[in-house]
Amino acid sequence: MHKVNKMNKKLLSIIIVNYNGEAFLINCIESINRNCQTIDFEIIIVDNNSTDESIKIIENKFPEVVLIKNKTNFGFAVGNNIGANLSQGEYLLLLNNDTLLLDNLNPAINILRDDQSIGLVGIKMLDEKKQYRQSAGLFPSPIRLLKLKLMMLIYDGFSNDNFDKTQSIFQVDWIEGSFFLTRRNLWEKLKGMDESFFMYAEDIDFCKRLNDMEKKTVYLPELSYIHYGGFNSKRNELLKIALIHYVNKHFSGIKKWISRLNIEINFFVKKHAKKSV
Repeated sequence: MHKVNKMNKKLLSIIIVNYNGEAFLINCIESINRNCQTIDFEIIIVDNNSTDESIKIIENKFPEVVLIKNKTNFGFAVGNNIGANLSQGEYLLLLNNDTLLLDNLNPAINILRDDQSIGLVGIKMLDEKKQYRQSAGLFPSPIRLLKLKLMMLIYDGFSNDNFDKTQSIFQVDWIEGSFFLTRRNLWEKLKGMDESFFMYAEDIDFCKRLNDMEKKTVYLPELSYIHYGGFNSKRNELLKIALIHYVNKHFSGIKKWISRLNIEINFFVKKHAKKSV
């Protein structure tokens, strides 16, 4: 793994994997600069062979950003691993290129610093209208894989943003990878993201491996960010492949085969329900 140069060590490394994100990059980076003024941070952008003006924008407007130019699209997991291996931060934040930070991140970093049982922190995700979006859930199981909504948390305010104001953090199974804050030492113990995942479920897999190390994933609703993108039906096949890969990796025996069957049923129903509309 990459060895941190203590002379250049940062508190926080923010890693952004970019592919044709020119429409979002300026606002994303400016939101980081606004909300991390009290934090010693660096931004590392890993470009996955964009064909738009992304690289020019970064080089011309943000020369302080560490830019890595891949000659091919390696996907989300590999891109983040490349960025993390070149980073200097004690803490690592994986952040999507189509996001805007809305709050200072010190409270999230402090949670990781103060409680060694916590391995990963997520915050509240909003859409472009600043409406609440679900971004935390339960690990896959045979039953939950019949309908993906069953993997989303629906209690403690997670279904409607009505969180208990007396509780500052909530333990969850997994958080979405568009905002993914962890400690470098844990990242290195887990050897980063599993590069056999190209897109989708690599975040759930990372949280599962953290859980197997008896480290908690927590959700902090007092902080928030906007995520412009998100899943759409055109990516169903990629999601299906990723979930089957997750099941093959983490399940065995009858549990694995029931889960795979339920995934097939799930996506068959999705495909044909769409055609009948």
